[in-house]
Amino acid sequence: MFDLEKGEKNFVYIMILIVVSSMLFVIWIDAFFAPPDINLDYIESVLNKTTMEGIDFSRGTNPTSDVTVVEFGDFECPICKDAHAEISNVLKIYSDINYVYKHLPTHSNSVPAAVASECARDQGFFLEYADLLFEGSLNDDRYREVAQILELDMTVFESCRQYGNKSEIIEGDLGEAINLGVRGTPTYIINGKMVEGALTFEKIEEMIQND
Repeated sequence: MFDLEKGEKNFVYIMILIVVSSMLFVIWIDAFFAPPDINLDYIESVLNKTTMEGIDFSRGTNPTSDVTVVEFGDFECPICKDAHAEISNVLKIYSDINYVYKHLPTHSNSVPAAVASECARDQGFFLEYADLLFEGSLNDDRYREVAQILELDMTVFESCRQYGNKSEIIEGDLGEAINLGVRGTPTYIINGKMVEGALTFEKIEEMIQND
C-alpha cells in the first residue's frame, strides 16, 4: 500500500537534491567557462572577505562568541567525514567558539540524514549525533540506532523525522550557500574567510588564533 505521507516526504527530499545539484552545476559551469583574462587575485580576495551578513548563527554552539566557524557539509560526503573528525578535535580544545553546521546535501541519503540530525539537535545532541552518523552507513535503521545510543526520546525523535518540517532548515542553509557562492562540501567560513575543502586541525587552529 502506498504511504502518501512518506511519498510526499521523499518528494521534498528529491526536490532539495535537484536544487542543490543544479546550483552546484551552474557554479561549476561558470567557473569552467570563466574568461581567460579573469583576475584570479581579485576573486581570491573576495573569497577571503566573505560577508557574514545574512547567515543564521542561531544553531551554533555559542552564538555570542567572537570566533565563528561555519561549515557547509554533507553526511554522505567522504571528504566531510575526515574533515568532521578534525573540527571535532578543535571543539574539544576551543569549546568557546561558535561552530555552526550548515547542510548542503548532494547525495541520495544526505537529506534524511540531515533531517535526523536536526531532530537530534532539538534534544540537545546535534554534535554527538553528527559524530556517530559519520561513523557508519546512512539509512533509517542507522538513524534510529544512533538516537537510541544517545538515549533520545524515540517517540519525539520519530515524530520529528516524520512531521517536524526540518526540510525547511535545509532549504534555508541551501539559500545561504547560494548567496555565499559555496561550490561544494566541505566549505568553511572562519570569521568571514571562506576556505574550500577539508582543513587540518592545525589550519583551523591557525585561522582561529590569527583572527
